Amino acid sequence: MDQVTRAFRDLQLRVALFERRGKAFQDFFSEILELRHPGDFQRVCTWGNIGDRKCDGFRSSDKTLFAVYAPDPGENVTLAEWIKKIDDDFRGTLPFWNTQFDRWTFVHNREEGLPPDVLAKLNALQAEFPKLVIGRVGPAEIRQTALSLDASKLESLLGPAVSSADFACVGFEQIRVVVETVAKQPVPPPSEIRPVPAEKIEANALGDGVATLLKAGMERADVVSRFFSTWHDTNLGDQVAQAFRTKYDELRGTGIHPDLIFSELWVFAGGKLKSSPDHEAAVLAVLANLFEACDIFERPREEHA
Repeated sequence: MDQVTRAFRDLQLRVALFERRGKAFQDFFSEILELRHPGDFQRVCTWGNIGDRKCDGFRSSDKTLFAVYAPDPGENVTLAEWIKKIDDDFRGTLPFWNTQFDRWTFVHNREEGLPPDVLAKLNALQAEFPKLVIGRVGPAEIRQTALSLDASKLESLLGPAVSSADFACVGFEQIRVVVETVAKQPVPPPSEIRPVPAEKIEANALGDGVATLLKAGMERADVVSRFFSTWHDTNLGDQVAQAFRTKYDELRGTGIHPDLIFSELWVFAGGKLKSSPDHEAAVLAVLANLFEACDIFERPREEHA
């Protein structure tokens, strides 16, 4: 796959993993491993009053037992609860599975990584059970596993993908659909929209994948500018920028990673799983135009000074 397609697939996966919680996250993880290890990975369902015996999935080739934990950030799970969950899941496997697995892998949904006390708990289990391999897998590793799938399997999982060639198809009609989607969002009071320097990607710690998508989108950003300048409502561009800025402020307040902020802005603009490539290219073109022209991300520190 080309660089733009890979970056777009990564964007789709970020959104899919970020927005799924609990059983939905576990099912998506299982679907990826079933595609990656057909006939080898087996998801485990609950059964009557015996549940799943503390096993959410099993890979036969290396005898790996997976335990998935994906709480909603709004639940405000404490460190003590995380540690208890790990201890309960691991020790709960021993009476039933103790002779059937060599590896135990804790799968989590924290994009920002694990707290040190949680990592220390996993290390303590490794020290206590040296004959087993105690592992951990987070969203970054899950994305890498999914990206190793061939194109047909990725399409069955995520739908069509954007490629570099799709940006050539972005015209006024595609931009209009995106703008109408944004126009349905609440519009805040108008305020000044200041220009944004090229150093903005580095200033916001955005990853290579997001940078690739923004650069691809900039190929048609001029079409977005012409659309706003020729539209019958001359305030439309400012209104759309205001809507994006309000959404950006809301997302930034949650403390999530800048790449996830970009991913959620993509969804806000009408990006979604299994949409058409020309529509997704138009969404990225609008995001690139607004990224360059208005304050939806932070400005470089020297400019503030």
